[in-house]
Amino acid sequence: MNKLSQVFEGRRRNFHQKNGKYLKYVFNDHFVIIIFLLLGFLMIQYSQLVKEVPDNWNLGKVLVLLVSLASLFLGRLATFFEEADRLFLLAKEEELQGQLNISLKKSLLFPLLTFSLLSLILYPLTAKSFMVGLWVLPLQVGLLFLVKILLMKKEIASYYENGLFSWDKAISKEERRQASILKIYSQFVDIPGLKPAVKRRKYLDGLLNLVKKEHKFTYSNLYLRHFLRTGDYLGLYLRLSLISFALIILIKSQTLVLPLVLLLNFILIFQLITLKTSYDYQLLSRIYPVSPEIKSKNLYGLLKYLLLIVTCCQTVLALLVFSNKLMVLLIPLGSLLILSLYVRSKVDSKDLKR
Repeated sequence: MNKLSQVFEGRRRNFHQKNGKYLKYVFNDHFVIIIFLLLGFLMIQYSQLVKEVPDNWNLGKVLVLLVSLASLFLGRLATFFEEADRLFLLAKEEELQGQLNISLKKSLLFPLLTFSLLSLILYPLTAKSFMVGLWVLPLQVGLLFLVKILLMKKEIASYYENGLFSWDKAISKEERRQASILKIYSQFVDIPGLKPAVKRRKYLDGLLNLVKKEHKFTYSNLYLRHFLRTGDYLGLYLRLSLISFALIILIKSQTLVLPLVLLLNFILIFQLITLKTSYDYQLLSRIYPVSPEIKSKNLYGLLKYLLLIVTCCQTVLALLVFSNKLMVLLIPLGSLLILSLYVRSKVDSKDLKR
Protein backbone atom coordinates (compact mmCIF):
# COMPACT_ATOMS: atom_id res chain seq x y z
CA MET A 1 0.00 0.00 0.00
CA ASN A 2 1.53 3.31 -1.11
CA LYS A 3 1.45 6.48 0.97
CA LEU A 4 -1.52 7.94 -0.91
CA SER A 5 -3.61 4.85 -0.20
CA GLN A 6 -2.57 4.96 3.45
CA VAL A 7 -3.81 8.55 3.74
CA PHE A 8 -7.25 7.73 2.34
CA GLU A 9 -7.48 4.49 4.30
CA GLY A 10 -6.82 6.47 7.47
CA ARG A 11 -9.58 8.93 6.58
CA ARG A 12 -11.99 6.08 5.90
CA ARG A 13 -11.17 4.45 9.22
CA ASN A 14 -11.54 7.73 11.14
CA PHE A 15 -14.92 8.42 9.55
CA HIS A 16 -16.19 4.94 10.38
CA GLN A 17 -14.99 5.34 13.98
CA LYS A 18 -16.85 8.65 14.18
CA ASN A 19 -20.00 6.94 12.90
CA GLY A 20 -19.61 4.21 15.50
CA LYS A 21 -19.34 6.81 18.25
CA TYR A 22 -22.59 8.48 17.19
CA LEU A 23 -24.48 5.21 16.60
CA LYS A 24 -24.45 4.34 20.30
CA TYR A 25 -26.45 7.52 20.92
CA VAL A 26 -28.84 6.86 18.05
CA PHE A 27 -29.64 3.24 18.89
CA ASN A 28 -30.45 3.79 22.54
CA ASP A 29 -32.79 1.49 24.44
CA HIS A 30 -36.00 3.41 23.69
CA PHE A 31 -35.25 3.82 19.99
CA VAL A 32 -34.38 0.13 19.58
CA ILE A 33 -37.67 -0.87 21.20
CA ILE A 34 -39.59 1.41 18.85
CA ILE A 35 -37.72 0.00 15.84
CA PHE A 36 -38.53 -3.59 16.83
CA LEU A 37 -42.18 -2.74 17.33
CA LEU A 38 -42.39 -1.00 13.95
CA LEU A 39 -40.55 -3.84 12.21
CA GLY A 40 -42.88 -6.39 13.74
CA PHE A 41 -45.91 -4.39 12.67
CA LEU A 42 -44.59 -3.94 9.12
CA MET A 43 -43.79 -7.65 8.82
CA ILE A 44 -47.34 -8.56 9.84
CA GLN A 45 -48.84 -6.06 7.39
CA TYR A 46 -46.53 -7.23 4.60
CA SER A 47 -47.38 -10.91 5.15
CA GLN A 48 -51.11 -10.11 5.04
CA LEU A 49 -50.60 -8.11 1.85
CA VAL A 50 -48.79 -10.99 0.13
CA LYS A 51 -51.57 -13.42 1.13
CA GLU A 52 -54.30 -11.19 -0.26
CA VAL A 53 -52.77 -10.15 -3.61
CA PRO A 54 -53.70 -12.23 -6.66
CA ASP A 55 -51.22 -14.13 -8.80
CA ASN A 56 -49.62 -12.23 -11.68
CA TRP A 57 -50.54 -8.92 -10.00
CA ASN A 58 -49.69 -6.01 -12.28
CA LEU A 59 -49.58 -3.43 -9.50
CA GLY A 60 -47.19 -5.70 -7.60
CA LYS A 61 -44.87 -5.72 -10.60
CA VAL A 62 -44.85 -1.93 -10.65
CA LEU A 63 -44.15 -1.77 -6.90
CA VAL A 64 -41.25 -4.21 -7.14
CA LEU A 65 -39.71 -2.29 -10.04
CA LEU A 66 -40.13 1.09 -8.33
CA VAL A 67 -38.62 -0.09 -5.04
CA SER A 68 -35.73 -1.75 -6.90
CA LEU A 69 -35.01 1.42 -8.87
CA ALA A 70 -35.25 3.54 -5.72
CA SER A 71 -32.65 1.32 -4.05
CA LEU A 72 -30.09 2.49 -6.62
CA PHE A 73 -29.97 5.81 -4.79
CA LEU A 74 -28.67 4.08 -1.64
CA GLY A 75 -24.92 4.04 -1.22
CA ARG A 76 -22.75 6.64 -2.90
CA LEU A 77 -19.14 6.77 -4.01
CA ALA A 78 -17.00 7.48 -0.93
CA THR A 79 -13.80 9.23 -2.03
CA PHE A 80 -12.91 10.93 1.29
CA PHE A 81 -11.47 13.98 -0.45
CA GLU A 82 -10.84 17.02 1.75
CA GLU A 83 -10.49 20.73 1.04
CA ALA A 84 -6.71 20.72 1.47
CA ASP A 85 -6.27 18.02 -1.19
CA ARG A 86 -6.56 20.53 -4.03
CA LEU A 87 -3.21 21.94 -2.88
CA PHE A 88 -1.29 19.13 -1.20
CA LEU A 89 -2.27 16.31 -3.57
CA LEU A 90 -1.93 18.28 -6.77
CA ALA A 91 1.41 16.61 -7.49
CA LYS A 92 -0.24 13.18 -7.03
CA GLU A 93 -2.97 13.78 -9.60
CA GLU A 94 -1.68 11.00 -11.86
CA GLU A 95 -2.15 8.47 -9.05
CA LEU A 96 -5.73 9.49 -8.33
CA GLN A 97 -7.27 7.11 -10.88
CA GLY A 98 -5.90 4.14 -8.98
CA GLN A 99 -7.17 5.54 -5.69
CA LEU A 100 -10.60 6.19 -7.20
CA ASN A 101 -10.75 2.56 -8.35
CA ILE A 102 -10.03 1.45 -4.77
CA SER A 103 -12.76 3.78 -3.52
CA LEU A 104 -15.14 2.32 -6.10
CA LYS A 105 -14.56 -1.25 -4.93
CA LYS A 106 -15.04 -0.40 -1.26
CA SER A 107 -18.07 1.80 -1.93
CA LEU A 108 -19.85 -1.08 -3.69
CA LEU A 109 -19.97 -3.25 -0.57
CA PHE A 110 -22.87 -1.40 1.04
CA PRO A 111 -25.04 -1.36 -2.14
CA LEU A 112 -24.39 -5.10 -2.63
CA LEU A 113 -25.58 -5.88 0.90
CA THR A 114 -28.56 -3.56 0.45
CA PHE A 115 -29.60 -5.15 -2.86
CA SER A 116 -29.30 -8.64 -1.38
CA LEU A 117 -31.42 -7.82 1.66
CA LEU A 118 -33.98 -5.90 -0.40
CA SER A 119 -34.33 -8.76 -2.88
CA LEU A 120 -34.96 -11.22 -0.04
CA ILE A 121 -37.60 -8.97 1.48
CA LEU A 122 -39.33 -8.39 -1.87
CA TYR A 123 -39.13 -12.03 -2.95
CA PRO A 124 -42.62 -13.10 -1.70
CA LEU A 125 -44.22 -10.20 -3.60
CA THR A 126 -41.92 -10.67 -6.60
CA ALA A 127 -42.63 -14.40 -6.82
CA LYS A 128 -46.39 -13.92 -6.68
CA SER A 129 -46.52 -10.91 -9.01
CA PHE A 130 -44.11 -12.20 -11.67
CA MET A 131 -44.82 -15.93 -11.09
CA VAL A 132 -41.11 -16.80 -10.81
CA GLY A 133 -38.93 -18.98 -8.58
CA LEU A 134 -35.83 -18.51 -6.47
CA TRP A 135 -33.67 -18.00 -9.56
CA VAL A 136 -34.93 -14.40 -9.70
CA LEU A 137 -32.98 -13.47 -6.55
CA PRO A 138 -29.44 -13.62 -7.99
CA LEU A 139 -30.74 -12.09 -11.23
CA GLN A 140 -32.28 -9.12 -9.42
CA VAL A 141 -29.21 -8.54 -7.25
CA GLY A 142 -26.87 -8.92 -10.23
CA LEU A 143 -28.75 -6.44 -12.41
CA LEU A 144 -28.98 -3.84 -9.66
CA PHE A 145 -25.31 -4.31 -8.80
CA LEU A 146 -24.28 -3.93 -12.44
CA VAL A 147 -26.27 -0.72 -12.84
CA LYS A 148 -24.75 0.64 -9.62
CA ILE A 149 -21.23 -0.07 -10.91
CA LEU A 150 -21.99 1.79 -14.12
CA LEU A 151 -23.43 4.76 -12.22
CA MET A 152 -20.38 5.03 -9.96
CA LYS A 153 -17.99 4.72 -12.91
CA LYS A 154 -19.91 7.48 -14.65
CA GLU A 155 -19.50 9.63 -11.54
CA ILE A 156 -15.74 9.04 -11.52
CA ALA A 157 -15.55 9.96 -15.21
CA SER A 158 -17.41 13.19 -14.48
CA TYR A 159 -14.55 14.29 -12.21
CA TYR A 160 -12.30 14.65 -15.27
CA GLU A 161 -12.83 17.63 -17.54
CA ASN A 162 -10.61 18.01 -20.59
CA GLY A 163 -8.20 15.49 -19.13
CA LEU A 164 -7.81 17.41 -15.85
CA PHE A 165 -9.15 16.37 -12.48
CA SER A 166 -11.89 18.67 -11.14
CA TRP A 167 -11.00 19.06 -7.47
CA ASP A 168 -13.90 21.43 -6.78
CA LYS A 169 -16.50 18.94 -7.99
CA ALA A 170 -14.96 15.93 -6.25
CA ILE A 171 -14.49 17.69 -2.91
CA SER A 172 -17.96 19.25 -3.01
CA LYS A 173 -19.64 15.88 -3.65
CA GLU A 174 -17.73 14.19 -0.86
CA GLU A 175 -18.59 16.97 1.60
CA ARG A 176 -22.29 16.62 0.71
CA ARG A 177 -22.11 12.84 1.10
CA GLN A 178 -20.61 13.01 4.58
CA ALA A 179 -22.95 15.83 5.62
CA SER A 180 -26.00 13.78 4.57
CA ILE A 181 -24.88 10.95 6.87
CA LEU A 182 -24.08 13.23 9.79
CA LYS A 183 -27.46 14.95 9.44
CA ILE A 184 -29.12 11.68 10.42
CA TYR A 185 -27.11 11.56 13.63
CA SER A 186 -27.78 15.24 14.28
CA GLN A 187 -31.44 14.36 14.93
CA PHE A 188 -30.29 12.54 18.08
CA VAL A 189 -27.02 14.18 19.17
CA ASP A 190 -25.13 17.43 18.56
CA ILE A 191 -22.58 17.04 15.77
CA PRO A 192 -19.66 19.48 16.06
CA GLY A 193 -18.76 21.22 12.83
CA LEU A 194 -21.93 20.24 10.96
CA LYS A 195 -23.22 23.25 9.05
CA PRO A 196 -26.92 23.37 8.18
CA ALA A 197 -27.67 23.86 4.51
CA VAL A 198 -29.40 27.22 4.08
CA LYS A 199 -31.10 27.88 0.79
CA ARG A 200 -33.46 30.63 -0.23
CA ARG A 201 -36.64 29.19 -1.69
CA LYS A 202 -38.17 32.03 -3.67
CA TYR A 203 -41.43 30.17 -4.18
CA LEU A 204 -41.94 30.26 -0.39
CA ASP A 205 -41.17 33.96 0.07
CA GLY A 206 -44.88 34.73 0.03
CA LEU A 207 -45.29 32.84 3.30
CA LEU A 208 -42.94 35.32 4.99
CA ASN A 209 -45.48 38.04 4.32
CA LEU A 210 -48.01 36.24 6.53
CA VAL A 211 -46.17 37.54 9.60
CA LYS A 212 -46.40 41.25 10.29
CA LYS A 213 -43.13 43.20 10.34
CA GLU A 214 -43.71 44.57 13.81
CA HIS A 215 -41.62 44.71 16.97
CA LYS A 216 -43.72 42.15 18.81
CA PHE A 217 -43.28 39.64 15.95
CA THR A 218 -39.49 40.01 15.66
CA TYR A 219 -38.71 36.39 16.44
CA SER A 220 -41.75 35.12 14.55
CA ASN A 221 -40.17 36.51 11.38
CA LEU A 222 -36.75 35.08 12.26
CA TYR A 223 -38.02 31.62 13.19
CA LEU A 224 -40.26 31.34 10.13
CA ARG A 225 -37.45 32.42 7.81
CA HIS A 226 -35.10 29.88 9.42
CA PHE A 227 -37.73 27.15 9.16
CA LEU A 228 -38.41 27.76 5.47
CA ARG A 229 -34.80 28.16 4.36
CA THR A 230 -33.08 25.47 6.42
CA GLY A 231 -33.49 22.07 4.82
CA ASP A 232 -33.24 20.21 8.14
CA TYR A 233 -36.46 21.70 9.51
CA LEU A 234 -38.58 22.00 6.39
CA GLY A 235 -37.54 18.58 5.12
CA LEU A 236 -38.23 16.98 8.49
CA TYR A 237 -41.66 18.63 8.67
CA LEU A 238 -42.64 17.40 5.21
CA ARG A 239 -41.29 13.87 5.71
CA LEU A 240 -43.00 13.23 9.04
CA SER A 241 -46.23 14.76 7.76
CA LEU A 242 -46.25 12.53 4.68
CA ILE A 243 -45.47 9.45 6.80
CA SER A 244 -48.45 10.21 9.06
CA PHE A 245 -50.70 10.62 6.00
CA ALA A 246 -49.48 7.31 4.60
CA LEU A 247 -50.16 5.54 7.91
CA ILE A 248 -53.74 6.84 7.97
CA ILE A 249 -54.34 5.56 4.44
CA LEU A 250 -52.53 2.21 4.62
CA ILE A 251 -53.23 0.93 8.15
CA LYS A 252 -56.73 -0.45 8.57
CA SER A 253 -56.69 -0.68 12.37
CA GLN A 254 -57.82 2.67 13.79
CA THR A 255 -56.73 1.77 17.32
CA LEU A 256 -53.21 1.25 16.03
CA VAL A 257 -52.88 4.14 13.60
CA LEU A 258 -54.07 6.87 15.99
CA PRO A 259 -51.27 6.38 18.58
CA LEU A 260 -48.73 6.22 15.75
CA VAL A 261 -49.99 9.48 14.23
CA LEU A 262 -49.88 11.25 17.60
CA LEU A 263 -46.40 9.83 18.22
CA LEU A 264 -45.25 11.30 14.90
CA ASN A 265 -46.77 14.65 15.84
CA PHE A 266 -44.88 14.59 19.13
CA ILE A 267 -41.63 13.66 17.36
CA LEU A 268 -42.23 16.50 14.91
CA ILE A 269 -42.63 19.07 17.68
CA PHE A 270 -39.74 17.53 19.61
CA GLN A 271 -37.46 18.17 16.62
CA LEU A 272 -38.86 21.63 15.81
CA ILE A 273 -38.49 22.88 19.38
CA THR A 274 -34.76 23.29 18.71
CA LEU A 275 -35.66 26.35 16.65
CA LYS A 276 -35.40 28.22 19.95
CA THR A 277 -31.59 28.09 19.82
CA SER A 278 -31.24 28.74 16.09
CA TYR A 279 -30.10 32.34 16.62
CA ASP A 280 -28.15 31.93 19.85
CA TYR A 281 -24.88 31.98 17.91
CA GLN A 282 -25.71 35.51 16.71
CA LEU A 283 -24.31 37.85 19.35
CA LEU A 284 -26.32 40.79 18.00
CA SER A 285 -29.56 38.94 18.68
CA ARG A 286 -28.75 39.09 22.39
CA ILE A 287 -28.91 42.87 22.39
CA TYR A 288 -32.22 43.09 20.55
CA PRO A 289 -34.73 45.20 22.51
CA VAL A 290 -36.99 42.14 22.63
CA SER A 291 -38.09 40.66 25.94
CA PRO A 292 -37.77 36.90 26.62
CA GLU A 293 -41.56 36.75 26.92
CA ILE A 294 -41.98 37.93 23.32
CA LYS A 295 -39.37 35.40 22.17
CA SER A 296 -41.24 32.58 23.94
CA LYS A 297 -44.60 33.75 22.62
CA ASN A 298 -43.31 33.96 19.03
CA LEU A 299 -41.86 30.45 19.15
CA TYR A 300 -45.05 29.02 20.64
CA GLY A 301 -47.12 30.73 17.96
CA LEU A 302 -45.08 29.32 15.11
CA LEU A 303 -45.09 25.77 16.52
CA LYS A 304 -48.83 26.05 17.15
CA TYR A 305 -49.60 26.95 13.54
CA LEU A 306 -47.24 24.31 12.13
CA LEU A 307 -48.88 21.60 14.23
CA LEU A 308 -52.33 22.98 13.41
CA ILE A 309 -51.71 22.64 9.66
CA VAL A 310 -50.58 19.02 9.82
CA THR A 311 -53.32 18.14 12.35
CA CYS A 312 -56.04 19.58 10.10
CA CYS A 313 -54.74 17.56 7.14
CA GLN A 314 -54.61 14.40 9.27
CA THR A 315 -58.13 14.97 10.59
CA VAL A 316 -59.65 15.54 7.15
CA LEU A 317 -57.86 12.49 5.76
CA ALA A 318 -58.96 10.36 8.70
CA LEU A 319 -62.58 11.45 8.23
CA LEU A 320 -62.43 10.19 4.67
CA VAL A 321 -60.79 6.88 5.58
CA PHE A 322 -61.94 5.87 9.09
CA SER A 323 -65.25 4.16 9.63
CA ASN A 324 -65.56 5.32 13.25
CA LYS A 325 -65.72 9.09 12.88
CA LEU A 326 -65.72 9.74 16.64
CA MET A 327 -62.21 8.29 16.98
CA VAL A 328 -60.98 10.94 14.58
CA LEU A 329 -61.45 13.50 17.35
CA LEU A 330 -58.51 11.91 19.17
CA ILE A 331 -56.12 13.45 16.62
CA PRO A 332 -56.91 17.14 17.35
CA LEU A 333 -57.34 16.37 21.06
CA GLY A 334 -53.95 14.67 21.23
CA SER A 335 -52.29 17.53 19.35
CA LEU A 336 -53.92 19.98 21.76
CA LEU A 337 -52.41 18.08 24.69
CA ILE A 338 -48.98 18.18 23.04
CA LEU A 339 -49.29 21.95 22.68
CA SER A 340 -50.61 22.66 26.15
CA LEU A 341 -48.40 20.26 28.12
CA TYR A 342 -45.15 19.82 26.22
CA VAL A 343 -44.71 22.84 23.95
CA ARG A 344 -45.82 25.35 26.56
CA SER A 345 -43.41 24.00 29.16
CA LYS A 346 -40.50 23.97 26.70
CA VAL A 347 -40.90 27.49 25.34
CA ASP A 348 -41.28 28.85 28.86
CA SER A 349 -38.17 27.08 30.14
CA LYS A 350 -35.22 29.15 31.39
CA ASP A 351 -32.81 27.96 28.71
CA LEU A 352 -34.90 29.89 26.17
CA LYS A 353 -34.65 33.16 28.07
CA ARG A 354 -30.96 33.77 27.70
